Amino acid sequence: MLSLSTISAPKSSALKVFSLIVGLSLTVGCQSENNLINIGDRWGEPTVPTLHSPYQSERFVQTTPSEVDVLFVVDNSCSMTEEQAALTNNFDRFIGYILDSVPDWRVGLVTTDMDNWNQAGRLQSTYSMQGQKFLDHATPDPVGTFQELGMVGINGSWYEKGLAASYTALELLRNNDNSGFYRESAELAVVLISDENDWTQNYPISTNEYINWLRNLKPSSSMVSFSSIVTPDGGCGPNMSPDMWGLEYLAVTEAVGGQAWSICEGDWSEVMEEIGLLAAGLQTEFYLARLPVQDSIEVTVKDGRTLYTFGEGSCDYECYTYDPVRNSIKFNGFVPNPEAEINIDYEVLAGQ
Repeated sequence: MLSLSTISAPKSSALKVFSLIVGLSLTVGCQSENNLINIGDRWGEPTVPTLHSPYQSERFVQTTPSEVDVLFVVDNSCSMTEEQAALTNNFDRFIGYILDSVPDWRVGLVTTDMDNWNQAGRLQSTYSMQGQKFLDHATPDPVGTFQELGMVGINGSWYEKGLAASYTALELLRNNDNSGFYRESAELAVVLISDENDWTQNYPISTNEYINWLRNLKPSSSMVSFSSIVTPDGGCGPNMSPDMWGLEYLAVTEAVGGQAWSICEGDWSEVMEEIGLLAAGLQTEFYLARLPVQDSIEVTVKDGRTLYTFGEGSCDYECYTYDPVRNSIKFNGFVPNPEAEINIDYEVLAGQ
């Protein structure tokens, strides 16, 4: 800031300038508030533009992997007769989507028994498999063969170790006893069925180590899933011991991704279909990028030359439901075919 002493003009000139500044200050300071300039008279009245929520168009293409490996891990302790029957009786629900969509697939099975050397992570077989340790696209009757394979009996160890068994099968015995089953390029689905919690207890791997191992097993974590058909948190009834709650398995499913289902349920058709869809890479649920005005959602599916238009609500086929928590639409009773285009248009919710 310049001081008066720095001004080099003559005194008379300085006094004139000083007087002018004071005069202007007094004029502004004494001006009435009612005499303020109306900017609108010069520039026009300000207007607030009408805001329209933008529309969002999202397009998805149904794709499936060319290779899928599925490992079933089945509890063969003394209480598993009904559960093994439920698994095998609904296997057709599982394998149907894979047969229709995946050209190269493999299905293997191990038990939770790690005490019996003949099991202990080793792929099981039946007489009809003629020495082969897994089912694949060349198996003449995959449903009938698995119905034999899945009934593994109830004479296994009381200390069920599903995590140890699957880790041993896919890692420790990958290149010897189970050679030929695991493929680096294939997507992997592990399906665990047990009515008790896991007893692996850090040998040969802890639960956290198992999660990290499985998530990093493939080039992309999306290539791996771990589904659990187990006793839920809280059990199937008030008198069920917490030792039977499948919390370790459920923790893996939550961390890795997959289907979680209560083994207490009598009807397994739904979960076997869901796991089959997951293994085949077929989606029935599609997540939106932004929050929609729900009434504005429009869903169409283009399958070849056929265009399907879906309405919201409950029906057996061409309907969908919107889930505001997951911000997704899910088809009811409809699975888009591979290469089908799913188009979802909607008005974006204000403020999003």
